[in-house]
Amino acid sequence: GYTIVDKTLFIKAIIDDPWRVILLPRPRRFGKTTNMSMLRYFFDCVHAEENKHLFDGLNITRAGDAYMKHQG
Repeated sequence: GYTIVDKTLFIKAIIDDPWRVILLPRPRRFGKTTNMSMLRYFFDCVHAEENKHLFDGLNITRAGDAYMKHQG
């Protein structure tokens, strides 16, 4: 079987961070591409409506409307 790890609170951390530029160094095989893809799908304004369902039921959705207003 598969194990799903909900890393969407990373989006909350990015939104809450006061810096304009964030450097995310990580070792090899540490999820850099997965995290960047998640951020792209969350913040993408061109495909906002079709991407919205990807976050249904995940931690970022439960974090509140203050964070979901940034989706798209």
